[in-house]
Amino acid sequence: MACLHTLEGKLKQLPGVDDVRIHRTQANYFQPVPPELSTWADAIFIYDGKRLSLNDLRFSIKQHGYYSYQVTDQHLDHAPQEKDTKP
Repeated sequence: MACLHTLEGKLKQLPGVDDVRIHRTQANYFQPVPPELSTWADAIFIYDGKRLSLNDLRFSIKQHGYYSYQVTDQHLDHAPQEKDTKP
């Protein structure tokens, strides 16, 4: 988790990023977990799409050694709130 917190801090420094929340769900060790899911984490970004494109955000994630697999881009019709950053 420490490396994910470091990544979170670095991504918060990107121009246009207002908030980043990275959440790693605890694995259920009673069920076998495939290796590709053992390092899976969810990330929620609140960012200004006029200052930072989704492709640039994904490129920055990759530059830090991580990959973004399943991406959902949701446009808010209000100012970002605490509830918007909960997984």
